[in-house]
Amino acid sequence: LAGNRAALETALGQAVAELQAQGVALDATLGSVQFIEAAGVRHPIAGGEEYEGVLNKMQVRKLDAGRYQPYVGTGWLQIVALGDEGAQAEGFLGYSQSTDPLSPHRHDQLPLQSTLTTRPMPALR
Repeated sequence: LAGNRAALETALGQAVAELQAQGVALDATLGSVQFIEAAGVRHPIAGGEEYEGVLNKMQVRKLDAGRYQPYVGTGWLQIVALGDEGAQAEGFLGYSQSTDPLSPHRHDQLPLQSTLTTRPMPALR
């Protein structure tokens, strides 16, 4: 599309029409339509498909008009800095510490994932 302005304008128009048909405001944030609900709280979840050019993999299923629920995605996010002190790692578990619906750890790291907040992950030797 780099050299074809008409094709770009057509594609943009189609995207706008699709968002409007789904009831999604043109200035809506991703988190307002893509989220996980746990204990009555909506947690916005970032990410997308590989073809969208994102590094945080997230597959979603459509719930209803303009709402999507992630169901497959990044299970472990870790950021490592290598410095004079050695490796310093931070991250979170995308699926929390348990997938058991009865476990108190079922969604314990969901708030971290939702806000993209990492925690220190000490190295074990």
